[in-house]
Amino acid sequence: RKKYEIRIVIIATEFWRKGVPELIKAIGILKQRGYYINLDVIGAKRDEGEYNINYNTLCWDNYVQANVKFHGEVEFQKMVSLLQNADIFVMPTKYEAFGIPTLEAMSCGIPTITSKMGAGELISNKRNGIHLDNPHDVNEIVEKIEMLISDEKLRNILGENARKTALEYTWKETANKTMKVYE
Repeated sequence: RKKYEIRIVIIATEFWRKGVPELIKAIGILKQRGYYINLDVIGAKRDEGEYNINYNTLCWDNYVQANVKFHGEVEFQKMVSLLQNADIFVMPTKYEAFGIPTLEAMSCGIPTITSKMGAGELISNKRNGIHLDNPHDVNEIVEKIEMLISDEKLRNILGENARKTALEYTWKETANKTMKVYE
């Protein structure tokens, strides 16, 4: 990889709710600042109504059409491969019941930037991930990504701690905890 090449990944289906527009705009700002960033968007767009945004046009408008790849729905192994080749997972979600993709990224040891809801509640800020205070704020997303780009040591520490956290939330452990509630 080039010295400053960074690969970011997001897994989403409701692109608007998951913050894909804000992330695309953030990638555009970072590109203007001289960073070479690729964004992999995993998942098929299922936006409806007033939030039905033309994402290809959004990429062109932000000069990142060559930097953003929409993979659509992918097989599990390809998703894991894309996650394992990512430097940062970003999920600026506006609402999340839980957010399994965040936990999947953490389990792959990827430093994670996400909102403080859903699986984001598993994150202790700057220990095993980074919290976004406002997922609508493109400048905050840029700031948090830039913090991780400029500090490889922090990226590595957050990734290692994210994996440790994710291992506490296996399906087996979740089933055991659920059974205890029933009991």
